Amino acid sequence: MKKQQQIKELNKIIKNNKLSKLNNELEKILYSELKEGNKIREISVGGFGDEEHLFIFLDKPFTSKIEISNVKYKEINDPHYWKEEYTDLKNKHTVACYF
Repeated sequence: MKKQQQIKELNKIIKNNKLSKLNNELEKILYSELKEGNKIREISVGGFGDEEHLFIFLDKPFTSKIEISNVKYKEINDPHYWKEEYTDLKNKHTVACYF
């Protein structure tokens, strides 16, 4: 899927479901990754004891590390889960990437 087409599809997803509540900083990270050619592999809600937590998983590792005051970056490095994540703990949203 071409980058612009993927961004259009993401915009539809954002308007039509829980992604409409995605934190602005996480949205910037997500769009930046999509522009660099990363792809969304999976979107899920719930897990790890929290039914409302939104997870967006990207196919490849993040292209850059970004420091944002309201978002926590963490290296997971566990092949059973994922490589890295950015999490907005207040709004219960995570953008993570696989290896």
